[in-house]
Amino acid sequence: MTRTGGLLLALLAVLVLVWVVSPWRLPGNPVSERRSAAPLPAGAPGAGAPFELADVAERLQQRRSATVAADRAPLRNPFEFAETGPSGRATAAGADPAPAQPLVPSGPGPLATASTPTLIGVVERSVDGRRARVAVVRMSGRLYYVTVGDRVGSTYEVTTVDAEAVEVRDTNDGATRRLVLK
Repeated sequence: MTRTGGLLLALLAVLVLVWVVSPWRLPGNPVSERRSAAPLPAGAPGAGAPFELADVAERLQQRRSATVAADRAPLRNPFEFAETGPSGRATAAGADPAPAQPLVPSGPGPLATASTPTLIGVVERSVDGRRARVAVVRMSGRLYYVTVGDRVGSTYEVTTVDAEAVEVRDTNDGATRRLVLK
């Protein structure tokens, strides 16, 4: 940096410092007009003594304690539930509700067939130069892509995969089932 550049930089730094430190009062400056205005009437906010932090803190504390007290008493507890009757409406605390109906129907029904595997399809693909069959089996709303030795759910194990059918063995009782394409 040249000598004149250094002098100009120092002069600029001094001018900025003087501008920041000195409170120039220019005509039409709202800050200077506010300071020269007449004093505020007694009782007005900011009148009298300069800003009192203790007064402001006390008012804030009073307002805060009022809102905290209102928040401490909840209108309801979201973790308590009213007992419901057979119509689904809440019943009185002293009233005896109707006996509960079992959730699982007795006897064979849709739940009994939900755990029965169904063959959806058989796919042949080449793995390392030899043909392998993959069966697509549906059970309990899920699809399983299985080969010989794989498990379907926790109950069945695949024993053979043919082009048209799959044999599975029940691991509980050892019974074999043949699943045929429909």
